Amino acid sequence: MMASSLQRRIDALRRATSSELERLYAAPSTLANPSGRYAGCFLQRTAGWESAGLLLRSAVALGFSALPFGVDFDRRVWRLAGGAVTAGRFELQPGPSRWRPTRTFAMHYEASRLPTFVRALLYDEVKPLDDDLLLGLGCVAQGDLFFFALGAERARDRPAGGA
Repeated sequence: MMASSLQRRIDALRRATSSELERLYAAPSTLANPSGRYAGCFLQRTAGWESAGLLLRSAVALGFSALPFGVDFDRRVWRLAGGAVTAGRFELQPGPSRWRPTRTFAMHYEASRLPTFVRALLYDEVKPLDDDLLLGLGCVAQGDLFFFALGAERARDRPAGGA
């Protein structure tokens, strides 16, 4: 379980409107390179969701909405199905977002052992909101699909509201 302060911030993101998430994502931030393990939370679909095919929408719904997921930024892999599976090795690169007028950390999958067509399809971005919370944009090469939150698992070991 994450620290209660972090959990309250994630819950606020869950309740946020799409306009509020868009504003948060576009807001300037100090881009500190994320490290450590983060637990994920599907927040909501973006406008690009409907343009994705049924197979892709079904895979995203299962892998990110129905099952627990997370990211290990030290190993540069996604942890899927509650950590039972690691996949999607990525390189993290700061730079402009592909889909929003802001700077983010892009997740590039060329280093992954996933099939070539999957590596070519995948693209994600994360934006640090603070040391323990990231706002992510789940994407494919053609566009964005959904917002997600990542809460630092190390936060559970710290007192709420402190270091």
